[in-house]
Amino acid sequence: DFTSVVAQAPGASQETLLLGGISIDGASGSENRFVIDGVDTTHPQDGLSGQDLVTDFIEEVQVKSAGYQAEYGGSVGGVINAVTRSGTNRYSGSVMADFQQRSWGGSMRPILADSLTSSTFEYINPEKDDETRIDPGFALGGPILRDRLWFFGSYQPGIRDTQRTVTF
Repeated sequence: DFTSVVAQAPGASQETLLLGGISIDGASGSENRFVIDGVDTTHPQDGLSGQDLVTDFIEEVQVKSAGYQAEYGGSVGGVINAVTRSGTNRYSGSVMADFQQRSWGGSMRPILADSLTSSTFEYINPEKDDETRIDPGFALGGPILRDRLWFFGSYQPGIRDTQRTVTF
């Protein structure tokens, strides 16, 4: 999501536990405003980003703190403004894919309980779900009428396959 790059800006940090999200100049996460292509997408209940947008489809992310223009008013914290990519006078495109499988993440560390005996407690370590995640996608842009009208389209679905192990 495009909000993952916001913490790289000066005065911004990811403060999930203390301030409930992205903190800009010390304000809590719910005091920010999220704008995508001029449209306010701030979630009204918690003040977080109400719209996920894949980072590959973003042209730029602007983080505005104190002293921003009146058009971005309405927030005590900062303004996170995302501008999406658009077409140009050249045809361009990209193909992308992300693949993730739980088994590639390594195994868990062994639990050491040398001061306890098996009669003291019963520790159940259930098997983790086997999950496979595939995120294929593409983007294509170019001119319709040179120097006047352009197009840009993109698509990246999230395909998840989770197999649960149930033991009684």
